[in-house]
Amino acid sequence: MERQAVRGILTDPLRVAIATEDGETSDVHFGKLSRLQVYEYNPQTALFEYVEDRGIAQEQEGAYAPGEGRGCADPVFMDAVIRALSDCEYLLLEKIGPRPARILLREGINILEKGGKVNESLLQLSSFVTDKRKAASERFTGLSQNDDLEE
Repeated sequence: MERQAVRGILTDPLRVAIATEDGETSDVHFGKLSRLQVYEYNPQTALFEYVEDRGIAQEQEGAYAPGEGRGCADPVFMDAVIRALSDCEYLLLEKIGPRPARILLREGINILEKGGKVNESLLQLSSFVTDKRKAASERFTGLSQNDDLEE
């Protein structure tokens, strides 16, 4: 399967992992995660570019087999996922429970539950992050202007 770059609208680099079984759709629940596709947004080209596939390493004998279903109750699995996502800002996947989502958020990994085609998911993420950053910038600007008025 040939991977194409996806055009986005961000102004800063961004690395995102997508939970996928077939390489074309975000179609995996967290507990059945066995591999990730990693994309990086390049603001110079305005494209999400494919970086690599990453497997979720199972380092313990008797650990769950890939796709068997596990989650935050399995600390070996959680550690492997956190390591695999260490350089990613977002994880896109079909579904995740509240407890593993909180654990990943504490590690600085944002979650976006979004099933569907990888290209479409990347475009939606680009819009979402742009809107989020714009809103944060406007809040900061508003705070700065208010601070100036009070002096």
